[in-house]
Amino acid sequence: MNRIIIHCGEGRGKSSSAAGVALRSLAHGRKVLAVQFFKPQPDSALLFLQKNISGNLCIKNYGSWYFIDHPDENAGIIFRNALKEIRDLIAGENYDVIILDEILYTTHFKILEEDEIISLLEDFDGKSFILTGRYAPEKLLETADTVSSINCVKHAFDSGIKAQSGIEF
Repeated sequence: MNRIIIHCGEGRGKSSSAAGVALRSLAHGRKVLAVQFFKPQPDSALLFLQKNISGNLCIKNYGSWYFIDHPDENAGIIFRNALKEIRDLIAGENYDVIILDEILYTTHFKILEEDEIISLLEDFDGKSFILTGRYAPEKLLETADTVSSINCVKHAFDSGIKAQSGIEF
């Protein structure tokens, strides 16, 4: 079942797509670990799945959007500790699918190195990983089995339409 899937690009829907994979995996009785980088609170769709659909979903959140504008030494410490905790969780709980939501930002802003992420993927052969974020570095693209680039052709935000609950969040 080992797959590495990347959802990248400037368009909207990368995290939602990963949540869809979580739902599909849970429906097949698999255990899912959803890790959200730069997001201090869990995504509403993932929370719904965790509370109402399955006890086989664990959600972890690390950091805040502040780190995107201010990638400092603190961010590196937090995210390296997160990688250690993720390793321990995968090894201890035997998760089948691991979602690393927005992890691609960590390499773009030089908070984590590509090799740190590739090492995590390689150390857990037999697991499926979904990585999301705007900027996918070349080495990770080469490592992946499937890469989807989500591009924005037109977005309501550009017309001044505000985000709506149940649609954008």
